[in-house]
Amino acid sequence: MSSPAPASKASRALEKSAESASEQLAKHRWHWTLDETNPERVSLRAYARDVGRAESIVRKYANSYADWTAHPDVRTLPEIRAIRICLATAYDGRADAQQSHRFAPLPTS
Repeated sequence: MSSPAPASKASRALEKSAESASEQLAKHRWHWTLDETNPERVSLRAYARDVGRAESIVRKYANSYADWTAHPDVRTLPEIRAIRICLATAYDGRADAQQSHRFAPLPTS
């Protein structure tokens, strides 16, 4: 028995939203730790400590985003899925509710 159309549509929308949020979080972590154009960037360790996350998680997000943007020609579906899997596995299931206000959100373009 297949799922009803509204459930499938809602599932796809939620998945797309989750992927977008994960990519935004990766960009945010990259910007505050590895983005050399950001004069206020901090070390991965300092960022992780300030937001209450494991340094390995922050590193995976930031490095995944850096790898993704370093190769703009790499946009085939399997490659994009591999990046998303890396981002998804970097998330350890706990809410990032206690992030420091020091790291302001990036402006949306």
